[in-house]
Amino acid sequence: MAAAVALVAKAIRPYREASIQSSQLADSNGQIQSLDAENAALRRRIAYLQTSEGEMSEARKMGYLRPGEIPIVVEGAATSWSDAPVQPSPSPAQNNFRERAQHFWRSLTGLRSH
Repeated sequence: MAAAVALVAKAIRPYREASIQSSQLADSNGQIQSLDAENAALRRRIAYLQTSEGEMSEARKMGYLRPGEIPIVVEGAATSWSDAPVQPSPSPAQNNFRERAQHFWRSLTGLRSH
């Protein structure tokens, strides 16, 4: 009887190993598909960055300006309305700055700021 069990176990072993290998192969194929999709996305990104629009976009992100452009830095600026901090009432010095900024804006645009 023990010999029969050993013989059956020996006969089943290749099928079990084939099942494990099949599962590993499926996992590997899934990883390959995922990496192929990521690779395709990176190739599209490279192609975009090689265009003048992509080059300009990336340069802007890095802080580069076109010749003749004047940078304007706003410290503490929120990136979205939900991030905007609540501001206390402006001091007289801040009001003076606001008036100067409005004058500057009008001189640049010819428009009145509110």
